[in-house]
Amino acid sequence: MFKGNNLKTWDEVVEKFLKKYFLESKTEEGKAVISSFYQFPNESLSEALERFHGLLRKTPTHGFSEPIQLNIFINGLRPQSK
Repeated sequence: MFKGNNLKTWDEVVEKFLKKYFLESKTEEGKAVISSFYQFPNESLSEALERFHGLLRKTPTHGFSEPIQLNIFINGLRPQSK
């Protein structure tokens, strides 16, 4: 018999999914990689941004606000890219 589902919103579904498939250890590992982001020597600004966005997507439970994400990205750029 089908049990009633207590999930009422899409956000609740997403939260439950992420808690099940993105373990805390995986989140912490992803946060460490994001936090230590830096632009490679021969990497263009657009390539660095694309790679940074990929890191954020890889760990959707990172919890960094947009201002913090921007600070991490800018701080990781080479001086000539800033």
